[in-house]
Amino acid sequence: MDGPFDQGTGTYKLKIVDPAKPCNRQDVKTMTAETEKIIEQQQLDNGIELFLYDRSRLTAGDRWQVELKCEAHIPIEKSFWGMMEHDAPQLLADVRRILGDRLVFVTTKKRNFVDAKERETVLQEMVQQIYSTMLEYLKKPHFPQKFFMKQYRDACQKVLLRQAMNN
Repeated sequence: MDGPFDQGTGTYKLKIVDPAKPCNRQDVKTMTAETEKIIEQQQLDNGIELFLYDRSRLTAGDRWQVELKCEAHIPIEKSFWGMMEHDAPQLLADVRRILGDRLVFVTTKKRNFVDAKERETVLQEMVQQIYSTMLEYLKKPHFPQKFFMKQYRDACQKVLLRQAMNN
């Protein structure tokens, strides 16, 4: 048996957890890795790396929750930071610490109570929906810069709010 789901018997092997004990982060990582599998990875011309994950899981009997997660990893270019040089140095440093060197844009699609026989078809429909709507949006040459500017503004607000609360 490989992972918690036994294909032969069609059952899950569950680990009983004592709620009084703290959660082991390694167990959480292992559980997530086993329920999330990369089904596609693509490098876009504007530098974005796109990942599609199948996060589907069996819910009851032969019924599935079909879930597709789309992650766009967006590197933060030096020129993006250069546009923000007019801001206070300490604010800029705090925002750099929050944002890091890349941004991640995430969207998910989910359908519940899907018959096991229809699971793959539903998943492929979701992939096509991502390609026909989201991909065109993500491919735009200025998307990384515009997304950075929005995330930068949001991070600035968090920093300023935190400073105001501490004073």
